[in-house]
Amino acid sequence: QLEMASELFETFAKHRGILLKWLLADKTRCSAAMEGIVRVVSLTESASGEEYAQHRVWRSIDGKHCVGRMVPCPNDRTPEEEARAEGERDSVRGREVGEIEVNVQLGTFSLSTSRLEGVDERIAACQDFQEMFGPDGQMAQCATIKATTRRLW
Repeated sequence: QLEMASELFETFAKHRGILLKWLLADKTRCSAAMEGIVRVVSLTESASGEEYAQHRVWRSIDGKHCVGRMVPCPNDRTPEEEARAEGERDSVRGREVGEIEVNVQLGTFSLSTSRLEGVDERIAACQDFQEMFGPDGQMAQCATIKATTRRLW
């Protein structure tokens, strides 16, 4: 399983520049792809399901080295606003915007500034967890809210 994860990461790393150019070339396509990622990662619907479709515009966070750190925005920018933001990109520091970020640079999904990860195998193996979430529960995602010396929340 570790070898497969390594191959997947290698493939992503090799093609992320091409992928990012493809996403940035078309706002509608980018937004549809990002919403698909949200649906799949949150297990709310299949990647092609329209029932969950959010109508948000996704864009990179404003700031230096933030191209590819995609966040949803309720409203699209005008061409003038977009040009101004791009002109200022290298002179402003990136800041967290909103609750969701899909980072194409790193291949991560963050929710409320906590990175989502697969449920720990020790938790997924518990009988209570398996009864509650069934056989697909191991695909669930979680985020660390608080880490202590004796427990992980």
